[in-house]
Amino acid sequence: MSIFVTIDNSELFLIVGGEVMPGSYVSVEAVLFGDESRICNTSGVNYPQKISSASAAVWVHPKTNKTVPIICGGNDPRHTLTKWNTCHFLSFQNGTDQWNWTQVDPVLTQARDQAASIVIDNGKTLWITGGTKAYYQGLRSTELISILDQDDESESSFAIQAGPDLPLDIYGHCLVKLNSSTAMLIGGQWAARRFKKSTYLLSIPQSGSNKESARPIKGPWLNVARSEHTCGVLRDHLDRQVVIAGGRGSTEMLVVGSGQDWTPGPPCPTETASSTTTTVDGKKLLVFGGWSLEGKLIHQFHFDQEREAWTWTRLDQRLEMSRTKSMVLRVDNADMIDSICPMPVYDYEIDNDIEPSAPGIYLDILTVSFEAYHYQPVQMSLLLPLGRRETELDA
Repeated sequence: MSIFVTIDNSELFLIVGGEVMPGSYVSVEAVLFGDESRICNTSGVNYPQKISSASAAVWVHPKTNKTVPIICGGNDPRHTLTKWNTCHFLSFQNGTDQWNWTQVDPVLTQARDQAASIVIDNGKTLWITGGTKAYYQGLRSTELISILDQDDESESSFAIQAGPDLPLDIYGHCLVKLNSSTAMLIGGQWAARRFKKSTYLLSIPQSGSNKESARPIKGPWLNVARSEHTCGVLRDHLDRQVVIAGGRGSTEMLVVGSGQDWTPGPPCPTETASSTTTTVDGKKLLVFGGWSLEGKLIHQFHFDQEREAWTWTRLDQRLEMSRTKSMVLRVDNADMIDSICPMPVYDYEIDNDIEPSAPGIYLDILTVSFEAYHYQPVQMSLLLPLGRRETELDA
């Protein structure tokens, strides 16, 4: 499952649902890069269903230009035969002054999980492809979920319609957007442990159009048959490359439009499957968690300009909980970020009316109260060998 995003130096990602181990469930976690002063609290944005293996996207609202995160389908990780046919989007509820998940009306045409999706139609449509409808029974159907023009982001409305069928029943596959008209379907499986090495070039449908899509074209075969892998489109100093990693195999790369075959990339730092991926500025691939011995790790795949080579880097930041089959949502709505990860409030007073004292070495102690997190202020004084100076602060 891949979501394509652009982030700045300070950016928030919501990691939603997933599993710690088969049959378990984890809730929402926030990962904030670039601003260590904030402490995030996701209790108010927990997803209304136990969920894993769903499709997710973040759109820009056509009228307000603010992001609208949405999650569709998936399963209940406690009972994987329970598939969801619902979508929920995160929006601000004026009556409660909180961010809440609101169910989309209508529901999906088919309950499905382990599908692959991309955002199309200038960021207004989510194209969901394949997935499973029952235990190890793949789907070839697709559907289009579109956000409609509205004046108020809290009143977002959507349309759902069937899309063109895929050339095969498939789930656990990956889907990347090569350009405005073409996507690539990569790998996957059609039955239990029946992994695919095939790729297909697909014509991207247009929401609301009755025009029949062009027939799929077979692409170059993978070196390794794989499923539950991650993928993205990145750029080095010369070319755009499709990158796939994990899912019963290490890294493979393909230069877009070159007509060449897949070539091995640098080995993945850990063997993993069912991780969650985002691309950053078209230059970096962030991989969150996954099935591995170290499911809390966040890795970055990027082009090293100095070495002129693609490389993996393990980031210092980690997930709070190991998780797999989760969904990642990038949040750049400033109001939403401030609500989930508020800025600390510095509330202090300094007493400048201090009586002169004997010469010595002095230290003024400033106590800061972070009101947003209910930290208690502390009153302190310091006695040093060469003199005494005492300052009490009301924080």
